[in-house]
Amino acid sequence: MRVFVASPYRGATPEEREANAQTARELVRFAVLQGHAAFAPHLLYPGALNEDVEEERDAGIRAGLSFLSVCTELWFFWGPLGITTGMRKELEVADILGTPTKAVFREGKSFFVNHRGMYNHLWKQLTAEESQDSKYWELTGDSNA
Repeated sequence: MRVFVASPYRGATPEEREANAQTARELVRFAVLQGHAAFAPHLLYPGALNEDVEEERDAGIRAGLSFLSVCTELWFFWGPLGITTGMRKELEVADILGTPTKAVFREGKSFFVNHRGMYNHLWKQLTAEESQDSKYWELTGDSNA
C-alpha cells in the first residue's frame, strides 16, 4: 500500500520543527516496516524550499498534494499541535479524492493505526468547529460533516 503521511512540521522554534521532523521520520519508518511505501512531503520539500517564506511553503504543500492522488491511504498524526493548516489541506484533498484516512496514535515509543475508521472524519468535525467557510466547504458544498 502507498501511504501519504500527514503530521505537523512547522514549529515555533527550530527545536520544535526538528522534533516534528523526527516524528515524521518515525512515522515513515513505522509505515515502511509494516510493508508499505510511505511518502511524507514535509520531509522532502523543506530541504529544497524555505519553510519560512509563505510562497515557498505553499509551493511545497501543493507539490506534496500532487502525490496524494496515487496514494492508497492518508495516515494522519496530530500530536500536541493538533491538525495544522498544511495537514488540513492534505485531509481536504484526501476527502475530495476519496482517499481513505486513518488516524495514527502514539503510545510511548510505539505507533498504532486506527484501522476501524473510528476517527476517519474527526478532522472534518475539528474543521467545522474552527471555520464554517473552510476551503473544504467551498470545494464540496458539504456543510453537515
